[in-house]
This record gives sequence, structure tokens and C-alpha cells, in this order.
Amino acid sequence: TVIKIHPQGFATHINKWADKYPELQFIQAHLSEHGQIEAIKESKHRNIWTDTSSSSSMSNKLIEYAYSEVGADRIMFGTDGYANGAQRGRIEYALIPEQAKEDILRNNALRLFGLEGYIMSELICDIKKIRGKMLIIVDKMGKECYNHLNAMTETSKKRY
Repeated sequence: TVIKIHPQGFATHINKWADKYPELQFIQAHLSEHGQIEAIKESKHRNIWTDTSSSSSMSNKLIEYAYSEVGADRIMFGTDGYANGAQRGRIEYALIPEQAKEDILRNNALRLFGLEGYIMSELICDIKKIRGKMLIIVDKMGKECYNHLNAMTETSKKRY
């Protein structure tokens, strides 16, 4: 099961839940701060990821910094934002190895969702397989986690 969250400046708070539920995979949207990289580094079960769906991911050297700290295998190209073409270009022209670029742009998502080996026509026909894995299972995480995530969201709203 994959859970996508928007950390809103609380990136390392997810580690508590990632450590408690090692069978879950957490994607922190919008790579934009060092906290997301720290959360990945501190993950006991290697079940925290980040995506690049943010204008901040186009900041000078952020992709390169993330790669240097955690490698490419926990970073994914994300489209939950605007200027996706520019973000893709930022990865394609990043000063990182070509294999790392391929992993970030494609291979990591295929691996995370168990779709390695699919060809595009099969992937389009089997898109329900992806949707089925992108579920937030509140019961499994428990009410405590749900309340904690809501509290973080409310706190971040007050900051703005």
C-alpha cells in the first residue's frame, strides 16, 4: 500500500508512522526542503520516498543534493503540480548519472507499484492495478496516526 502525503514542513514527522508500519510505503510530495531528505535517510525500513512535483524542485542543485544524500532510488518524478515539462527538464539536465535520471523519471515508480516489465499498452490496460495500490488505509494506520496527520495539517494552515 502506498500513501502519498504533503508534508507541509513536517517531513520527518512521518518517520514515526513509517517505522511503525514497515509494510506501507510513504511518498512525500513536493521535494522542497532538506527535511524530506532527512526523513528518507532516517527511515528504518526504507519505506519513505519523495517526488519532484514542486516548483521548489527546480531550485538550483536541489535534485543534485537529494541524489548525493539518498541516491536516486527514493526520488520520483511527480506531476502533482504545475510546469511538469520544466520539472522533467530539470531532472533531465541535472548533474547526476543518466541511470539515476531514468530511475527518477520512470523506474522507481514502476518498482514501487510493482509494474516492472510492463510495456506501455499493458500498463494502460491495467491502470486499475495502480489505483488499487494508491489507497490511504486509515484503519491500518490507526486513529492515532490519522489524528496526528490532521493536527499537522491544521498547524501548517495556521502558519500561512
